Amino acid sequence: MTLAQEKQLNTGYGRCLPQAQVLLKAPMSVLMMGRMNEFFATVGAAVHKHNREASPDDFIGMGYPEYSDRENGLLRLGNSALLIGAEASLDNILNTDRLRQFHFGGVRPSISPYQVEDGQKVIVFCRSRKNERNLPGEIARRIRRQKRRGRDTANLELELSIALGEVDETNLPEGFNTRSFTKESFFSIGQKRMAFTAMKPKSTTFGEVRVSTYGFSDPEAPLSFPMTPRAELSSKMFE
Repeated sequence: MTLAQEKQLNTGYGRCLPQAQVLLKAPMSVLMMGRMNEFFATVGAAVHKHNREASPDDFIGMGYPEYSDRENGLLRLGNSALLIGAEASLDNILNTDRLRQFHFGGVRPSISPYQVEDGQKVIVFCRSRKNERNLPGEIARRIRRQKRRGRDTANLELELSIALGEVDETNLPEGFNTRSFTKESFFSIGQKRMAFTAMKPKSTTFGEVRVSTYGFSDPEAPLSFPMTPRAELSSKMFE
């Protein structure tokens, strides 16, 4: 086997074993300084690195149990991320340099068994490639292109403000079409900007679960994340 073959990295979807879970909470310093994108990006980068290098049968899924579709931008995700996978894999990822900074007072977040109670609301997170063109960076590029062509950019600038969470979607000009990008959440991993959609699973039947190298579900074999009671009450999708 060549060195190149030995270092071949995973792409696409891999199997996730929903045996255990660990909740990572953003430090108070991150909350006070408004650096939640850095928190989610750091957790996402750790998951991505694990899944790229792990066995295709040992991926870790990532989700946001405090998700609320009544909020804009990163506010939708709450202040925590939930990782689900094999217990040994979660134990290993918690010891990485990226996640060690979230050991408060030197105490690691605790790993607990994964379970969903009967009747508990669950949510799945799937990457949304078609709407990544509506992320802030892409909208800003379209604004620059339209300005070079001497075209009006007022609607695009409003779209950018919405995507950044600076405008209340319920208080928009009459007839303004927010399109589907307002249903997306996004964050960065390095230079990679990603959009993803939260949705109710089509079925509560548990079968094989697959997630991408970024930890988001395969829509055909999704990983269900239990929601917090507060998230259940604040989410429009369960009304």
